[in-house]
Amino acid sequence: MMSGRLAAASFYCIALAAAVAMGYSIYATPQFWVATGVTMIAGALLAGGAYLRRWSVLTQVALTVGALLVLAVPLAAPNTARGSGTLLETVGNVYTAIWTSWRRITTIDLPVGTDDGLLMAPILLVLVSTVLGVGLILRTQRGELAMLMPVAVLFWALLWGPPVSAPLPLTIGFAIAVVASVASLRQARRRRRADRTVSSLPVRLVYGALATLLAVSVGVGAATVAPLGDRVVLREHPPIPRESLQAASPLAEFRSNFQDPTRDRVLMTVTGVQEGDLISLASLSVYTGEVFAADTGRLIRTSGRATGEDADRQLGFTIQGYEGVWLPSIGEPEAVAFVGPRSSDLSQSLMMADEGATTVALAGLRDGDGYSVTVASPEEIPDISELEPAGAVERGNQLPLSALDWIAARSTIDQEPGASLQLLIAALEEEGYLSHGVEDDEPPSRAGHSSSRLDALFSAEFLVGDQEQFAAAAALMARELGFPSRVAVGFKPSEEGTVDIYGRDATAWVEISTDHGWVPIEVVPENTAPPETQDSAGLPSTQPQPPVPPALPEGGQPDSQQSGAQPGPLTDDTVAADPVWLIWTLRALALLALLVLPFLIILLMKFMRRRSRQFGGGTRERALGAWAEFADAMIDRGAAAMGEQTRLEYADGDTRVESFALAVDRAVFSREQPDDETARSIWQQRDALVADHDGARTWWQRMQHRLSLRSLTGRPSRAAEVELAKRAQQPETVHSSVR
Repeated sequence: MMSGRLAAASFYCIALAAAVAMGYSIYATPQFWVATGVTMIAGALLAGGAYLRRWSVLTQVALTVGALLVLAVPLAAPNTARGSGTLLETVGNVYTAIWTSWRRITTIDLPVGTDDGLLMAPILLVLVSTVLGVGLILRTQRGELAMLMPVAVLFWALLWGPPVSAPLPLTIGFAIAVVASVASLRQARRRRRADRTVSSLPVRLVYGALATLLAVSVGVGAATVAPLGDRVVLREHPPIPRESLQAASPLAEFRSNFQDPTRDRVLMTVTGVQEGDLISLASLSVYTGEVFAADTGRLIRTSGRATGEDADRQLGFTIQGYEGVWLPSIGEPEAVAFVGPRSSDLSQSLMMADEGATTVALAGLRDGDGYSVTVASPEEIPDISELEPAGAVERGNQLPLSALDWIAARSTIDQEPGASLQLLIAALEEEGYLSHGVEDDEPPSRAGHSSSRLDALFSAEFLVGDQEQFAAAAALMARELGFPSRVAVGFKPSEEGTVDIYGRDATAWVEISTDHGWVPIEVVPENTAPPETQDSAGLPSTQPQPPVPPALPEGGQPDSQQSGAQPGPLTDDTVAADPVWLIWTLRALALLALLVLPFLIILLMKFMRRRSRQFGGGTRERALGAWAEFADAMIDRGAAAMGEQTRLEYADGDTRVESFALAVDRAVFSREQPDDETARSIWQQRDALVADHDGARTWWQRMQHRLSLRSLTGRPSRAAEVELAKRAQQPETVHSSVR
């Protein structure tokens, strides 16, 4: 009964929705619900229209492809409506994402967001699953096969998602909906065979739900007794992106912020600044002996979407004089949202290094760019002396001997690591002298933080340097005491609220890994000038010096993991121009091939069927094959199936078809085996009849006939069904023709 099929289709949609909901953690954005919800409604309407209007498979496929093309851009690229990126570029990204988004999702840190048309994967899954699933339930006798669609979507959500357990309520709801859909279909078939006054569907649904709950409970109990751990997913080991950066470490360029004209230039404007905030460009954990650099060997693509629930602050950044790939932020950003004409490019080039401590935009920030970041307010940190190291660290071979002697004179072995570090930092601030070495009234101070520069710092009579040297020295001292450490470089705002950041606001500090997480510690000497009695003859040059490049390893090739060179945007000077026309041509051809593939499959199936009938078996079988091929051709052109009719009855008074039918009967029922010429003649008659039938039709109508699936599925057209119904109401006529 129709009501049973409608109930089964409804439960099917619920099961599909539950499977889709398990993929929300991949995107973590409300746009996911909008895209999948609208797509499911559109798919259900298409499937319902195909049932009511008796659309052919070709028509339904064409309408489904058309719906996908219409819905793709507004659903998969919502930023287009806000003017982010050009329409042509967005359309190209969205349509090529039909086959590229599946792989791209596994290379981006969760959640992946909606850039690059990444929503095309669930949109395509939901649309195809809804059209096929509801269509199978409403139009075939094997509606249970539709349950494979939600299962496929469920596997997609599990394999492409995070390696955590699926939500139990969704799992139970999914299983109950599948059981209810199958039960509704079976009940509908039973009532069609023998109409009952009382339906047993409610009882079956209750029993099915109880069985499902029992199975889930047993599974959960077994997992509790013998936990299996996190499941294996496709993103377990995402590949390293191909982008390579050539931007220098921001700490190596630290001293240039205090030179003209950068010193008094507004680099950016920041809103939402609070007291004590430090604006970080990068946290640098790799020390090569020459420079502190970010660990870009494990650069991971990120969408900039929030992943945590602790984010409670939002800050806005408007870029003015600053240029570079390093993204200014306060702490580790939970979410990043770009605005402006370059927002799409910047968002698509967003990547993380050092496990999220450093964020880079490969497209490079420049004047006019803007974005907002969502961060978590810092927790209250106890005194440094109370902190304990968290994690292992390699000690030794990084600090020069002069620094180790300086440490030995101010620390004892019996002290706790936190107490020793606090004592050393206090000594650096008390004994050090802050000087950038760029002004006439400043003591001489050389730039850099290599081992030789730190050796000069601790070997001199007075410790003269700036945040670059003192932060680097403090980070290496922390490692000697067992604290994993890194150097952060950025800016320190001079006030709260909306603040203009100048070059002279640049600073650097050390971050140590403790039982309270990563703790920032500023090391800024209180003194600005050493006593006049100092011997200044031995002090280094006042001019900033670039860091000395590290020695090449054996073989003469630089090691990108250990060099000071950092990832940066590729330029036309270093990379050959991409053949844009070739890329777009290949994309267009790939999209065209994807659209044409279903039709090519239909033509191939019919071609193989004809060859089997025309050349397979003996001449009698070939004659029968000619008639079967003719009957299928007529079905594709809207005629009813032959059914129980004889060939002469099927001719229905058409003299040419009657002649063809008699020729087939003579070949089939003759005492002697017909020769090959007879079989060829029968096939020629068949081809002539079909050609005459198509002679008055347009090219488009003939193409529709060739691509029709009626003869493959055995389903007549709506007009043929009406004609059969009329014949069924007429008195039976006795025919004497041989079948």
